Amino acid sequence: MSKNYGVDIPEVKLITFPTTEADQAPSPKSIRRGRPTQIPTPMDIRWPMVQEFLRNSNLSPNSQKLYERELKRFLGWTHFRWSDLTLRHLGQYKVYLMELKVAEGKTLSKNSLNSALTALKSFFKWLTQFHPELCPTNPTKGVKFEKVPLPPAQNLTPEEMTRVWDAITQREQTQLRDLALVQLLSHNLRAGEVVTANVGSFDGRLISITKTKNNQPRLVPLSTEGQQVVQEYLDWRKDQQGEALSAESPLILSHHQGWEGQRLSYHGVYFAVEDIGRLAELPDLHPHQFRHTSATEYLRMGLDPAHARRLTGHTDERSFRRYTVAAEQEAAITAFYRAEKEGQPLVFAQSLDRKQRQLLEALAEMTGKPPLYQDDLDEGIIDFAQLWQENLQELELLVADVRALPEKLGLRGFVKNERQSTSLEERVLRGEIPTNEVLQLDPVVEEPSDCPQVRSVESSHQVIHLGMKLWVNGKKKGKVRKAIEERVLEQFQMVKRKPRGNEYQLTVEVEEDDDLPAILSQMKWEMEVLGELDECLVEVKLNDEAKKGKP
Repeated sequence: MSKNYGVDIPEVKLITFPTTEADQAPSPKSIRRGRPTQIPTPMDIRWPMVQEFLRNSNLSPNSQKLYERELKRFLGWTHFRWSDLTLRHLGQYKVYLMELKVAEGKTLSKNSLNSALTALKSFFKWLTQFHPELCPTNPTKGVKFEKVPLPPAQNLTPEEMTRVWDAITQREQTQLRDLALVQLLSHNLRAGEVVTANVGSFDGRLISITKTKNNQPRLVPLSTEGQQVVQEYLDWRKDQQGEALSAESPLILSHHQGWEGQRLSYHGVYFAVEDIGRLAELPDLHPHQFRHTSATEYLRMGLDPAHARRLTGHTDERSFRRYTVAAEQEAAITAFYRAEKEGQPLVFAQSLDRKQRQLLEALAEMTGKPPLYQDDLDEGIIDFAQLWQENLQELELLVADVRALPEKLGLRGFVKNERQSTSLEERVLRGEIPTNEVLQLDPVVEEPSDCPQVRSVESSHQVIHLGMKLWVNGKKKGKVRKAIEERVLEQFQMVKRKPRGNEYQLTVEVEEDDDLPAILSQMKWEMEVLGELDECLVEVKLNDEAKKGKP
């Protein structure tokens, strides 16, 4: 029998306060580029669970802010418990986002919509995995992302860049700071990377970026002009401002009232670039345009796309493709007008006769390049084909001389019909090479050219070698597996045992044995999230035994 102490406890009810359109409308100041509309924090018992997710997720500061904003927006849209949410509710919320007016009557872009869905998918993936008692099934499964075409690179023209430099000279109080800021952005640093860079990140020639969007540190070389501008800015702070610079001092400072001398914030980068854009009569100027311009310029200079990707910090080939497309298109147009100016018709492989085709094969063999045929030339690669008209006679003589060279040097049997090679052993047996001139070499077993090479690294940390099996099921399993290998497994010195297999050998560095479970848990979570983004199921199995050792 329950006891009655004479106190009646009233039922607790959740009271929601209605908001007016004026309350929800963003202020003009918040509409300014680089500062998203502030969303109030929900005042209910669901918010602590979101905070736990944000604390345990390995997100960059900017991604964490984005996730927090979108989860606040979702909690403000519905008061349902986690377990009551279904796919139908998430579909309704997607429609709500598509119709939502965020600023000046504009709706969310498809990229922003997909970012909001990514935040929800990641949260519910985590919630159903670690708190199934609160949410036994994932309501975001089946929610489709919006298809976004690959956007073109937002390059600045040389004339626009000249206007930017001229505008900076008009900002007398911040001129040196702005010059250094734009130089860093023009060398492919993201706004967030500029913010986190310290004085110790600059060694006079290179910028060391340790905190990146994809958690992959990189070194960025500065041009001679860039080196001088950054060094002059630091010397001015030290000699003219009397600042005691240390390795941990911010590389770029704020000049905003009330924040003078402090680290320039992420929004401060956007505001400074916007102010420069107004003076340069470029009202839509934003920091990322300098990055686009620089990436395209790398390819125009002839830099290998793989090297350019490394310098820009891109891990996704598709996102980097926008720059290669632009560079290839510009090269094709330039080549076309060059050929037209010289009064020469374009030469395609299809129009070559048999003799010219043989010359093409011979020249390709000598240079180590595969012959270029119609498909290649149709894409705009015409320089190689122009050799026929410009240097046909010289090339024919060159090929003839090269083929006659062995005979002139007295190397009998060096060239055989049908380009078949002669082994050293056969030539020794025929007496073409004296036996006393033949070196006895120990056999060397070479690994295949595509075999991954693992370099030893000097470190005091403990190294653990472990095997892993990975299964990916879904329509886009190939894309997901490639993303997992590049974004997750590559940092563990991944060795794939078979090119098309699912077994991997990983090398994990830890300071203490207790660190390994946390690293593996984070690795599994990242792989599962990549699979979830493309609606694929990812399963991982690690070997029970792990080999330990020193690096």
